[in-house]
Amino acid sequence: MATSDFQENFFHCSICTEKFRHPKVLPCQHTFCKSCIQAYIRQEVSKIPGRHGFPCPICRTFTSIRNPSIPYDKWSDSLITNFNLINMMEAIEGGKEVKCSIHNKAVEYFCKVHEKNICSDCAIFDHRSCEVTALAAAKKHEKLLGSISECLLEASQLEKKNLDLISALTESKNSVERKLKDHFTQMKERIDTAEKDQTNMLQCKYDCELSCLKENQEKCQNLSENLQTAMEELRQRKGDSSTDIDSYEGNVLDLKGQLETTLKSIRSKGAIHVSLRTDVDLESRIEKLSTLVGEVIVNISSEENQPGATGSRGPLQPSALGNRFLDQNGTMDDVGLPSYAMAVQQLGPMMHPPPGAPGVVHMVHPGSVPPTGPLGPPQILPLGPFGPTSNAPKSLVPGTSFNAKRPSDKTHCWLTGAAFLSNDNIVMADRNNKKVKLFSNTFYCIAEMAMQTYPFDLAETCTGEIAVTLPKQNRIGFFHLETLTPCSHYIDTEQPCLGITSGHERLYVCCDTTWSKVGCIRVYDKFNQLLIKIEKDDRGKDMVSVTDYLTVCPLSGNLFFKRGGLSKECIHCTTNQGTILWKAKVPSWMDVPAGLAVLNDGLIVSIGSLKWISPGGQKWEKLIDSSDVGGPCALSVSHDKTRLLVTQADAISNCKENDEVRIFNIIYQFG
Repeated sequence: MATSDFQENFFHCSICTEKFRHPKVLPCQHTFCKSCIQAYIRQEVSKIPGRHGFPCPICRTFTSIRNPSIPYDKWSDSLITNFNLINMMEAIEGGKEVKCSIHNKAVEYFCKVHEKNICSDCAIFDHRSCEVTALAAAKKHEKLLGSISECLLEASQLEKKNLDLISALTESKNSVERKLKDHFTQMKERIDTAEKDQTNMLQCKYDCELSCLKENQEKCQNLSENLQTAMEELRQRKGDSSTDIDSYEGNVLDLKGQLETTLKSIRSKGAIHVSLRTDVDLESRIEKLSTLVGEVIVNISSEENQPGATGSRGPLQPSALGNRFLDQNGTMDDVGLPSYAMAVQQLGPMMHPPPGAPGVVHMVHPGSVPPTGPLGPPQILPLGPFGPTSNAPKSLVPGTSFNAKRPSDKTHCWLTGAAFLSNDNIVMADRNNKKVKLFSNTFYCIAEMAMQTYPFDLAETCTGEIAVTLPKQNRIGFFHLETLTPCSHYIDTEQPCLGITSGHERLYVCCDTTWSKVGCIRVYDKFNQLLIKIEKDDRGKDMVSVTDYLTVCPLSGNLFFKRGGLSKECIHCTTNQGTILWKAKVPSWMDVPAGLAVLNDGLIVSIGSLKWISPGGQKWEKLIDSSDVGGPCALSVSHDKTRLLVTQADAISNCKENDEVRIFNIIYQFG
């Protein structure tokens, strides 16, 4: 009973419910009679003309016809014959003799026209005009066709898989090619940057040595001319008294001694040559270039060796590129280009260097490509001798920004001092990393100088140097404007020095209170000689509460600084002698002013956001919303007074926002 149910369900077509006649199997493994599936195809195509396939009558899986040129009436011929099912049917029926239902004779023949098994009487009477063959030969022919069909099916599947592999290989190759191109582009940029750094270093050393040689040459020439003039005068005094001649001889001998000392110094100098020193020869570097980006790996693995795999052959693995070129921060990993950074000079106490000892500058290249180009369309402003003649700024428009953190920095920046220089470069004091950094007007890092203690503030002096305050050493160091090399002179302030500014050939320094000294503002002349200490204002009050920053007006020479006390903190404006001109209390007791920048006798203050104090301290005006700049710290106005530089400081934590330096365009209100 079970066998009959199995034969009825398994060997019968789902469409006609009869035993399979020439069964055809679909890709979804459902089987139907050839005539039944062809009728079904004709019905489906009539619903949607032009389609190149049909859904399965049972599971609705779409079967595509690979050759669209075949008419849909012949689609059933291209389907695979289910010979496994035929063999099963024959095996089950092979145990008993199959007889013709009409003539009750053994079935021995196969009619190709009607595709059915027949007996000898059927062949003679009913199928006389049909093509009839022996049943055994027909079965052998069917088996041969079945084996060929299976080979064709496997070939078709392999062809499709091959196409997928070719597509994956091409896509992987294109991806790696793009990565290679990007990496080698970055390598070329780094090599170009290293070349610029080396050229700049060469020029710096050449200029330093050339300046020293020219100075010696000029000194020698002047001494020679003076000595020659003295000799001529000595010859003319041949008849003078011995006393006069002795005194004049002393002058001549003094000049002679100076000249001999100079000549001795020049002779000891010897010949000076420029050479390139490297620890690795050029050929070996060129040989290693091909290994800098890692290897291109094509990995073909068997799917049976992979976890969870069931097939016999795995897919082609995508090509991989070695990751030894750049790390996440964009810097070289363990294998990379040689370092072109020079040694950083560690500045100890600012003592006089030995004669002829040149300063060493740490020349660096940027870790990221800085923003370049103009800061927007220039403003047409009515200019006076010190910039725009308009009294007040109207607003600040964000121009650009750049990252001040260098690859050699150990932590995020805290830029407590910043200044536009007269050559339009930018210099900044990084308290966290104990460095002074010099940037070009296109925000390219020219040089950086490492210190043993942190710098706080800086300013350009009237003699063309950069003065930097070092609070823990009670000292002001000086550096050359173009190269950031240290100068031989310094100022000992005797107490911690914080804010510093320069104007009208004076250097103004804000000094903090110590247990033995009162807080004050020290004023130095252009020769770094102390002129006065402003310890009290004209009203007799101590300057003990002077803190952090101060600045000077280039027009009037008046001083601006923050001054605290028991009441609200105030912004004070005084003369350069300490006479109070006006005071402006901060809007709220929660506001703590930081950086200051003079602008046409008014003042820009970083106080939570950026605000403007009108001349006379009568009113405060917000220049920009606090959300546009967070925690502004040091400020600096460009010399043409069209741009404002703002450094940032998170008051709570040391974070990457502190690395960003922002430039704003100043929009003026006229009339």
